[in-house]
Amino acid sequence: MKKSITISETCTAKNSSSNPFIQNELIITNTSSDYITDLKLIIHTPDSSILEQSITRERGSLSFAPEVKCLELGNLAPDESACFEYKFTAANDLTSLSPHFTLTYKDLKDATVTEKKIVEFLTNPTTTD
Repeated sequence: MKKSITISETCTAKNSSSNPFIQNELIITNTSSDYITDLKLIIHTPDSSILEQSITRERGSLSFAPEVKCLELGNLAPDESACFEYKFTAANDLTSLSPHFTLTYKDLKDATVTEKKIVEFLTNPTTTD
């Protein structure tokens, strides 16, 4: 059985005259009945795009330097989520960098196979106030 993940994105801080940045969170959830292993978020953006980035999970959180382009999220148990928070400088009508992200993960039963999922572009991420 193939692994199943869901991805959602929320804008937590919008660009305004007093804040030239956009802050988003990308939530990755394991919706399968098995573990997802070796989960990685690969970022394909120009070096200066992301200003801050961190991963938050039930077991804690990690912050990463903006130049880190491969974030290792580890394993996700069934129904477990990991949250990738990132901040970038607003430019034109850009609301998300998600088209530049790829997720890779392995099936616990066959560690030789790596699944890839390109994060779909969410043109209008949900905004939380």
